[in-house]
Amino acid sequence: MVDDVLDTDFVYQLVNDAMNEVETLEIWEILKKETTYSVSAGYSFSSALGTLPTRFLHDVLMVEDNGNIPYDKVDFTDRINKKNNPLGYFMDLNSNNIHLSGENHSAKTMYFYYTEFSDDLTPGDPDWVFPDWCHSIIPLKMAELYYAADAGEKSRSWDDRWSNQYERMLGRMETWNDTLKLRNKRSNSRSPITTPKSLR
Repeated sequence: MVDDVLDTDFVYQLVNDAMNEVETLEIWEILKKETTYSVSAGYSFSSALGTLPTRFLHDVLMVEDNGNIPYDKVDFTDRINKKNNPLGYFMDLNSNNIHLSGENHSAKTMYFYYTEFSDDLTPGDPDWVFPDWCHSIIPLKMAELYYAADAGEKSRSWDDRWSNQYERMLGRMETWNDTLKLRNKRSNSRSPITTPKSLR
């Protein structure tokens, strides 16, 4: 793709830069994770609920276990105005902490859903969590990043056809991701399963 021989360290720098760029483009279903936080009675929003998860990328949802109640995302700069809203959360990204808004919370467990960026790929651990059919997007993005880093003459370093191929692959991945999201929404909107009276 770039008509050059690259140093191994540089190759893996490009690999991980390309992977990170792809992972930050979307809220990918495959990168979603869950963690929990325990809330003590009398919790104040001035105290951190806890630290953000390792390799935290994007927040998705915060839910209270008592009644499965979703919490609103509060902007960090609006947290003082929302201090009387007990059903909200905000993040202090600079301190790597997450907080609930409001005061006088009762003891409960909070479920936090988020996306997690992948560990760097290495020669000893080259596996990416995405399905195999997605993996070709990495060298396509690597080639584009190489041209930007190499700063050589474009006619020698880059072919716009690779950009077109990258966009096609990204489109396939986004369609796949949207389909997963749609199926998840459908399953969440279904009525709860009940046991027939004859089997009770």
